[in-house]
Amino acid sequence: MRIFSNSPGLGGCLALSLIFTAAATPVQAQDADVGAAETPAEMFLLLVPSRDSPEIQHDIEVATQRQRVAANQREQTERWRTSAKLRVDDMERHIDSIKDRIKIAKQRKQDADRLRLEAERQAAERQKELLERRQSLREAEIDLLKKKAEQANMERQALELELQLMTKRNEPVRAAPGTVERASFDQVVSQLERKTLEAQRAAATTIMAVAEYERKVVEQRIAILDAQQAVVRGR
Repeated sequence: MRIFSNSPGLGGCLALSLIFTAAATPVQAQDADVGAAETPAEMFLLLVPSRDSPEIQHDIEVATQRQRVAANQREQTERWRTSAKLRVDDMERHIDSIKDRIKIAKQRKQDADRLRLEAERQAAERQKELLERRQSLREAEIDLLKKKAEQANMERQALELELQLMTKRNEPVRAAPGTVERASFDQVVSQLERKTLEAQRAAATTIMAVAEYERKVVEQRIAILDAQQAVVRGR
């Protein structure tokens, strides 16, 4: 009696695989009357559901595109990070200049100028802190994009293995059950199934990692929003 799984395959966005455990039951006597005896491989659960090759190929192209987009976005974000660092350095020099002017105002006992310069220094310090937060955000975004590219790459690898498996399963000429050739065929299919499932597991693990990186990026963006509002309020 053949048992097939209805669980979904690996699509454009890989979902966590469900593991089904089938209880071992004796083969019913009446099965022999229905058709030829099945090989052990034919009695096992189909753990990687069959899909059409064009569908898998489309998913491979989607994963490849996602990897390419993540790489391009990372390059842009690295340029933004460099720009943010330069602005932080400029602001530090500006603050040092204000501090020097404050010292001169103190020496000359120019209290009005000193108070004005102290206010300028505090405002510049807030702006510098905001720029440092932006630089930190860019670094977090770069880490996220690296992880997204890794996820897309691992998903593509899993899909390519799945395509190999489906191609092997769908070979038009297949040896008869019980022959050495059929045993070899079943072994190759079983090995491809294992490799595909292991690749799917690895890709599923990266999905959880990407979600954690995305959470950190969002938290930093909220913190920057609060800091920007503080600068507007002059706090």
